[in-house]
Amino acid sequence: ILNRTFFTIPFAVRIIIFIFAESIKQRDKWGLKNGNETRHIGGGEAICDAMNEDKDFLRQDNNYRTLKAFQKAECIYDVTYYFAHTFLKAGDRTIDQMVQAARSGKQNLAEGNIDGVTSREMEIKLTNVNRASLHELLLDYEDFLRVRGLEQWPFDDPRCVQTRAFCKRHLDSAIYREKIKERSPETIANIAITLIHQCDVLIRGLIEWQKSNFKEKGGIKEEMYRARKEWMRRNGGRE
Repeated sequence: ILNRTFFTIPFAVRIIIFIFAESIKQRDKWGLKNGNETRHIGGGEAICDAMNEDKDFLRQDNNYRTLKAFQKAECIYDVTYYFAHTFLKAGDRTIDQMVQAARSGKQNLAEGNIDGVTSREMEIKLTNVNRASLHELLLDYEDFLRVRGLEQWPFDDPRCVQTRAFCKRHLDSAIYREKIKERSPETIANIAITLIHQCDVLIRGLIEWQKSNFKEKGGIKEEMYRARKEWMRRNGGRE
């Protein structure tokens, strides 16, 4: 009766039922329940144990969003996007150049952080590209102030001291997007300059850490060799 009933169902519906049934079989086969992987999947316990023991090999815990340098670079991008589109004339090529430099100053941190999983060299290169992009942006802000007869605040100017303290405390770009709406172009440019200098310090520190990490652990080939030797040791030298 069940079979006869099944064949009375329209063909398209039968196909959907078949696909759903097959997906249930595959879920049970691979030990997937409620979207979570279980540890008993064909040798899964050994795989999980190996992953835990080799957690330093091909590090996968990179989260560039937690880097203070990335958070500050995001603030710089948001400030620059508003500044360029508000205070520069439509059609001015500097708009795109400033926004692209700010974007590069953020995106290359993310790309370098992820690429660093398999290439320490690429990680350092992209982090330095990030720094170079921000220095290009810094010059644009300085040019804006100079050619318009506006003031770039001296380091010990009370306004600069106050701005440095504020920028040091706040890494949430939403705060800057809100605050700059009430500020003059001179003030916003000086805020951006302060953020860029602070981000540059963080990036230089990040590059030094990357260099130290490379000297301590080497590149990906060395990590692969060490991981392979350790696996051989744990398994009695068996291939």
